[in-house]
Amino acid sequence: MHNSFYKQLLNEWCPNSSTEEALVCVFEAVRDIPYGSTGERDPEKIVTENLGSCSGKHLLLSKLLDLLGFENKIVTCFHHFNEALPARNDYPDRFKQIIRDHNVIDFHHFVNLKRGGRWLNIDATWDCHLHNFGFPVNFGWQGYTDTTVAVKPIRFYPETDDLIELKIKLLNELPQHDKEIRAEFLSLLTEWLKEIRSKA
Repeated sequence: MHNSFYKQLLNEWCPNSSTEEALVCVFEAVRDIPYGSTGERDPEKIVTENLGSCSGKHLLLSKLLDLLGFENKIVTCFHHFNEALPARNDYPDRFKQIIRDHNVIDFHHFVNLKRGGRWLNIDATWDCHLHNFGFPVNFGWQGYTDTTVAVKPIRFYPETDDLIELKIKLLNELPQHDKEIRAEFLSLLTEWLKEIRSKA
């Protein structure tokens, strides 16, 4: 994808901003794209559809940080997605059953941003609309600290030049039962998030 797409986004989202202001601006803009898992990871489609998972949102954020001149890389970690959700009693029954009875295997992505000689954890997964429902939305980030990672990482994978290829490879290596549980979990989560946003 050509840089013109990302340059246009910067002009639309952060007009007349200094580099430091744009850093915070693009983080907040990507963060507030509603979270949802559709299998789509292309940054342009994440923007046009206004919906994205951790993969697509952080690919987009990384490209914008590149354009702004900030050294960054995308981190991949193994985690159990059911452990990342706030404790609630109003989840749909089947969703609650999966959370209770299964370790939902998933591979999470977030950005490492290099600032002042150290790498910061920058996670734009949960959008601002989810704060009132107990999700750890990263508000108030000013560009010099870690943010809260959206999940509980269990182990990390080596850096890669092709995040999408790595994600597909890791998912393909899962046992069929784990693939099916993960797919059902993400579908139910995405639909539930759409529903609660519509009522907010």
